[in-house]
Amino acid sequence: MSLAYDTVVIGGGPNGLTAASYLAKAGLNTILIERNSDVGGGLWTEQLTLPGFRHNTHANFFVNLVNNPVYKDLRLDEHGAEAIMPDCNTGGTFRDGKALVLHRDIEVTVRSIMRLSERDGITYRSLYEKFGRKMGRVIASLTYNPPLPPEALRKMIRGKLGEEFLNFSTMTMYEAVDENFEDEHVRTFLKLVIHSFQYDNDPGTGGAIPRLLALINTLCLVKGGAANLAHAFKSVITHNGGTVWTGCHVDRILVKGGKAVGVGLSDGRVIEARKAIVSAVDFPQTVRLAGEDNWDDDIVKKAREWNWGLQSLLVLHLALKEPPQYTSAKSEPLIDQTFNIYFGVEDSRELEENHRQLKAGIFPDKPAGNGACNTLFDPSYAPNGQHVAFWWPHAPFNLSAGGWDELKDRYGDYLLDVWSEYAPNLRTSLIGKAVYSPFDAQRHSISMVQGSVHLGAYIPVQMGVNRPHPKLSGYRTPIRGLYLASATSYPGGSISFAPGYNCANVVLDDLGVGKWFTPIPKPEWDG
Repeated sequence: MSLAYDTVVIGGGPNGLTAASYLAKAGLNTILIERNSDVGGGLWTEQLTLPGFRHNTHANFFVNLVNNPVYKDLRLDEHGAEAIMPDCNTGGTFRDGKALVLHRDIEVTVRSIMRLSERDGITYRSLYEKFGRKMGRVIASLTYNPPLPPEALRKMIRGKLGEEFLNFSTMTMYEAVDENFEDEHVRTFLKLVIHSFQYDNDPGTGGAIPRLLALINTLCLVKGGAANLAHAFKSVITHNGGTVWTGCHVDRILVKGGKAVGVGLSDGRVIEARKAIVSAVDFPQTVRLAGEDNWDDDIVKKAREWNWGLQSLLVLHLALKEPPQYTSAKSEPLIDQTFNIYFGVEDSRELEENHRQLKAGIFPDKPAGNGACNTLFDPSYAPNGQHVAFWWPHAPFNLSAGGWDELKDRYGDYLLDVWSEYAPNLRTSLIGKAVYSPFDAQRHSISMVQGSVHLGAYIPVQMGVNRPHPKLSGYRTPIRGLYLASATSYPGGSISFAPGYNCANVVLDDLGVGKWFTPIPKPEWDG
């Protein structure tokens, strides 16, 4: 082997970039190898509609990025990634002219919800105080550490509040919402939000509610495009002596005597890994790269049966002369100033029908999802005071009516019609549009199988210590020196950088390399 590094990182998406940054800054001679022409994975920005109009093709909403430990540890703002957290953060709008807004100020949020239901406003404030404030630190520590087995979690979290937190995990997400809220607008909005994170309505998925309530009003936008965040990571890696290769495809992980010793590229080159290999591509692909014979049969079986999730990435991107103006602004004026907006279904029944059609491979009669007008918060996304906006409705990967390449423009026209029911000015404001389909997503990133941006459904067998497999939940694998860092590992997708961060911590521990940063403390609870 002519080329050798201490650590080799496969995949230049958010988690590969995170792991490589921490390892390089720890003094390890690190190389990151990315298949695409640039790093980023889901951190990708293109001019899809017209020249000068910048569209984030995958990730757009970054949960609490300004306070993210990775963003702060690596000082990504100093490398060109500026985070913007809008005050009017998340909202929902309905055809009947009703709307609600989750503001950075909890009292503004409560007043908005109380326009729909006084009781729900009071309930929301109570749950936000419990989970967003009192348990915020615990939720962060659970995210930025390897997952705890259920029995260990129950043993750690005690007391009345702890019991309430754990009780959510005994319910489906619909049960958790319906038990706490009465107004159908509020219920539908919260269910739609959770579905957007690729949770299905299975027992145990109610556990998403506490984290949702703690963080849903903290979404951030990256100034100038999500790609700037990827380039900031790349800058950190190279400034700390690391190497980044793009346009290079890893087609095998070399294993000798049960140890990962290097990677082979599709062009025939071989890179030696003296100390560790971090795979930041999806779990099933990693199993294949290292050879199924090197894994336990139950791991191979789960890799072959991995559930990629019900919904795929379908996005309608618009170039506009003016931002969307929602009819519901008459009842909730802040909706026109809100960053992340959900719409498409009016009640739980319509949402359930939407998901029934998704499972059948039918493009929903009432498409539903979320979107944003980024130029309201960062004018640099479009030239000359113009605007970009997008809507990301849930869609199936396999369409019963045909393929996405043939049908995406037809469905794009329909999506524009539906969106215009909520914001009628879109028709007169429109100057360009483009549809980014599930096929486009999979072509861009081979880890986004079936257009799955979260790299797998959040169902009980793929959550917590089961993600991706109980034997692998600590980021180590049975193959010595091979580690997992993609969103198929705990806690999953949504660009938290947690899989890459947690994996890097484990690698540094195993190698006995000192940490230049202060790790997030292990989960503990004082009641």
